[in-house]
Amino acid sequence: MNSSEFDTINMMEVLITKEIQRLASNADVLVFVRYADSSLKGGPLSFVLIDKEMPDGDEEYPVNFNFQGLGIWFLCKRSGETFHMRHVIVEIDKNGKFSRGLVGEQEGYWEDFPVYISDEKLLGGIIHTRAA
Repeated sequence: MNSSEFDTINMMEVLITKEIQRLASNADVLVFVRYADSSLKGGPLSFVLIDKEMPDGDEEYPVNFNFQGLGIWFLCKRSGETFHMRHVIVEIDKNGKFSRGLVGEQEGYWEDFPVYISDEKLLGGIIHTRAA
């Protein structure tokens, strides 16, 4: 890898981290799920949920690339019975470097929110979506 590719990858990490932090500051519910890889086989390796209305939830929301595999941040803003959610998907290679990323959004009814963060078939579709 030449130095310009390395600089670009480092810059992407910085930009994505700042965007996650920005979105997290405006979110009501934050979820981080980490998988071994994009196949999602074996289920989540870690799961962090912060709901600002639930004081017994996780205290710290990881916004870094200190992992290997696939990390998905869900940043949700609730509005009555509906929600608007942004997701940021980052893949970190075996050398601990940013490999690829994907950002998207969903809207739906609040009662369906758990499906968006746990249905592996739905997540697999989102993860393997390619830009047209």
